[in-house]
Amino acid sequence: MSLKRLLPILLLAAPFTLATLPGCSAEVTGDGDGEEQAGDDTKLSDTELGESLEAVSEAAGGPVNVPASASTTVWEVKNQWADKDTAEAKKAGLAWAANSGLTWEEKYSAWFKSFGIITAEKGGWSSTAKTWEFKTPQGKTVKSGVFECADTAMVMRVIFASWYNLPFYMTGWSNGQPMYAGHFGFVTKDGARAGNFPTFRTLYKDHTADWSTGRAWPSDAKLRTLHVGTDDNVPWITNPADAGAGAWFDDLLLNKRVGYFLRILDGYFGSVNLADGQNMFHVKPKAVRPGDALIERFQRQGIGHCVPIQNVENVSPTRMRITTASGSMPRRQAIIDFPEDSAHWFTNNAFGGPGDGSDGTPYAKLGGGLRRFRTPVLTNGRWQNIVPVAARADWINDDNVAAIAGRIAEWEQILSAGTPEEQRDGALRLIENARQRLRATPATCSGRTAREDGFKSLYRVMKDSFNKDQAAVDAEYRKAEDYVFAELDYPKSKTCCWNSTTDKMAQIVLDYATKEQARADVQRVCKLTVFKNGAGGKPNYDLFKQHATGMGRAADWKEWTEDERCEQRAVAEDSLTAAAKANQCL
Repeated sequence: MSLKRLLPILLLAAPFTLATLPGCSAEVTGDGDGEEQAGDDTKLSDTELGESLEAVSEAAGGPVNVPASASTTVWEVKNQWADKDTAEAKKAGLAWAANSGLTWEEKYSAWFKSFGIITAEKGGWSSTAKTWEFKTPQGKTVKSGVFECADTAMVMRVIFASWYNLPFYMTGWSNGQPMYAGHFGFVTKDGARAGNFPTFRTLYKDHTADWSTGRAWPSDAKLRTLHVGTDDNVPWITNPADAGAGAWFDDLLLNKRVGYFLRILDGYFGSVNLADGQNMFHVKPKAVRPGDALIERFQRQGIGHCVPIQNVENVSPTRMRITTASGSMPRRQAIIDFPEDSAHWFTNNAFGGPGDGSDGTPYAKLGGGLRRFRTPVLTNGRWQNIVPVAARADWINDDNVAAIAGRIAEWEQILSAGTPEEQRDGALRLIENARQRLRATPATCSGRTAREDGFKSLYRVMKDSFNKDQAAVDAEYRKAEDYVFAELDYPKSKTCCWNSTTDKMAQIVLDYATKEQARADVQRVCKLTVFKNGAGGKPNYDLFKQHATGMGRAADWKEWTEDERCEQRAVAEDSLTAAAKANQCL
């Protein structure tokens, strides 16, 4: 699960530094990667960011227009998302023919749908995991980068917009005032440079105009060494040896300013911004298309998830099959979930459905569900992020809570289920992928929840089509590790904030379970000790730490760290979800 949200960050007159921060965030401090720039200190906070989650008007107000010559500019705007009859719009492109009659928004969707499916190299948890690759206007084919969930959606949108000189911006908040990140850089309402954010146009190069096919690809030596976190390494890039997001940006982009911009956007914006009605709008299920995104919000502030839509197949007038792909934390390539594996995202109440989130706010008021980027237009000298005219019949206003929540039931009707065997096998794939993820990062609560989502799907199809109840399914398909890594209640469990656990730690935990299962007093796997804070009557994680020492592997055990902002850090004992409790012989 990708967990990004804005955090308090102090901008200093010093080079940027990125380090792991709570959730899907990366810490950004400083101004311009080597050039000091004076400016006031700026703080951005989760609380202030949340102010923008209420319903907004059709045209969300943006900043005063910033001219292309401004020092903050990242790329120049030459086209508009609604264009389809201009000279530029009539040209053939990545996934469309000349004179296609498509708007740039439709071309963005066509580009997403054209992505190739290849074997993942980072973060798939399985040797069979798939990711996407995509074409660039310069004739390259590029593998998915390594990002968290919301970053994946934002990065792809920014890349496309910058390639085709289309406007883009997102709204955040600073000290109760809006702050905008887009083609114009980071600016305030009046179009002035925000805080000490970089002057991209003066600091970094754009080689778009001076490169042509056959010439050497220009490289930015500084960008190439940069990272968005300690977990962003891209193993297929060997220069430098520890290549990360910066090297991926450098290989992908002629306009190096965009790479520097994306590196900062990664640290400041996330799923809570995508759930903001000023940045994306709710879409009716039957209007779903590639390039849209499912947003999970189960609380007003803090973690969430983002699942971009990669492909949509209309198998009948009333049925669809949808392929998704998403990043996560630790960072990974966009891992593909094929239609039978994707359905559980759409029918999960935390994705804008009925019921209440962990803080008592209705899910449907938290901004979750199917969303699409708003498109900026210039009106009376000011940018406005609007719902495109062509999409207004498909738009659900943020204050139409009933329609937002009602999409879950609609998804259940329109998603093509496949044969019973396909449904069963899809659920089993989801379960096994989650298990493999837990064997690599055993504290991940999203992995535990994904496994249980798989079991829910499995229970349903096995009951409906194979005449097996839950007990029979558990007896056939549950493994001891499912009880050891039982699902935790995120807001009440500090384990969920511990993102740096390792496969060696999982081995220690599972070895403890093997030894425990051999004891006379533990004859059923549902009585195994759960890997969580406060397990077995021991404080913190001492039970497993002691077992590591007894195995001679004390060095492989890591102490708990607050790898994302953890409001529940002081809990004496983590809490199981209600479903997990029911499975634990309690």
